[in-house]
Amino acid sequence: MVAQSVYDDEEEGYGSGEWDDMIYELTKIRVKIHCDGDTRGMALDPALPFAEFRQRVAAKFETTPQSIMLKFRDEDGGKISMRDESDYELAIETARESAKGRPEGKLEVWCEMK
Repeated sequence: MVAQSVYDDEEEGYGSGEWDDMIYELTKIRVKIHCDGDTRGMALDPALPFAEFRQRVAAKFETTPQSIMLKFRDEDGGKISMRDESDYELAIETARESAKGRPEGKLEVWCEMK
């Protein structure tokens, strides 16, 4: 009887592609923001609250959060208004789906001045 090495099992698991199936938690979202003919970018943490996200977008375009209206592109390619926390959560979920298991997602946002 031949003794099997402990390493044989590990090498077999390594070669099977188990690590390729690993799903990462979304840690960063790259956001492309279009506003009045200008396109800017930012990275955000998926846990960032909507109010803070809106403040950061407004600051980037040197305006106030109350003076902007936001929309994002959903998974079907449509533009969805982002007016409250639940709309924002849908946008974060869209970025999570775009990540396809990777730790970084993408989100495209349009900003209109009121």
